[in-house]
Amino acid sequence: MKINIKGAALFAALIIGSMLLVACGGDDPTPAPSAAVETDPDEPAPGEFDPVVDELPADQAANILAIPDASGNTPCGVFDVGGFGDRIVELRDYDDCIPSNPSVHTLACLDGNAQWSDANVFDINPSGTTLEFVSNQEGTCGIFIIPDGDE
Repeated sequence: MKINIKGAALFAALIIGSMLLVACGGDDPTPAPSAAVETDPDEPAPGEFDPVVDELPADQAANILAIPDASGNTPCGVFDVGGFGDRIVELRDYDDCIPSNPSVHTLACLDGNAQWSDANVFDINPSGTTLEFVSNQEGTCGIFIIPDGDE
């Protein structure tokens, strides 16, 4: 009986490869258990809408905080509005604003000419230590303390 060495070697390589694939979990459809992920109950689940706006990092905020509005007032805080729709500003995140009295604040967003405008900010509602509002634009917005007498 004559054995084909090339055919036997190929057959052996296929058998060994199949065994390695099975040993490494290649055909096991059961995924390995994953570690438990702790979640903050106050944070939305992944993929869930979060209306709370994000404060701009200090290096990005510095120049924007220096831009005055038409009355010469500069914002006490700036944030990325995150798009259109209902939004919430948590005043405690902005050290130069007055979290204990949200009613003395107003909002405006930068327009295409880098000017503050309230044209796309609607229904500003002070509530607790937050400002709830509706945004009709994307980009950077600012929180302004209303000067005495302008409320």
